[in-house]
Parts: sequence; structure tokens; C-alpha cells
Amino acid sequence: MKNSFLLFGLGLFAWAQSIEGEGKSLLYYDPTLQALIVMSDSPQSGDRIEVLNLIGQRVKVVALPSLSNRETFLISVGDLPEALYYARWVNESGRTRAIRRFALTR
Repeated sequence: MKNSFLLFGLGLFAWAQSIEGEGKSLLYYDPTLQALIVMSDSPQSGDRIEVLNLIGQRVKVVALPSLSNRETFLISVGDLPEALYYARWVNESGRTRAIRRFALTR
């Protein structure tokens, strides 16, 4: 597993973990939009984002559309209650491409 550290404008830091050999995948939470941001160099059909609570229950599953290279996709999570969550990017075969922990607050 390879860790990637990214620095965005205005001091916004994001941390994502990508699996080796899967291409560059970006999955992070934007608290101002209350949304998960998804981007990939090698998008694949059948990919999905699963949002899990701290006891491992899936609280939201979103199938990703076919993304072109570097296209950004937003997933709103503002409808979920305030809590800590894990967002997991899973491919069609069930392999995890990226995982991100985030706190939803209002």
C-alpha cells in the first residue's frame, strides 16, 4: 500500500491511501461541501464508494460513473448524521483502491 500526501490551496490538506498498481486514485472529504471528492488516473467500470460507520456498517453505497482521466466526481454525505466515517473505494472484484477516514460535523 502506498500513502500519498497532497497539499491543496488555502491550506487544505488531504491524505489518501492507494493500492500499488492501481494508478493514482484520489479520495478525500471536503467539509465545506459535505461531500467526498473522487478522482482517478485509471477509472474502471464497476467501481463504487462505500461509506462505513465506525462499527463497519455500510451506511451509503454509490456506484461511480465511468470517469475520464482526471475527471472529478462529488458524493454528497450531508444527509448522514454527525459522526466519524470511513470512505472506501472498491473495484468490481471487491479489491480496495483507496480508503479515507473523515469526520462529518455541522
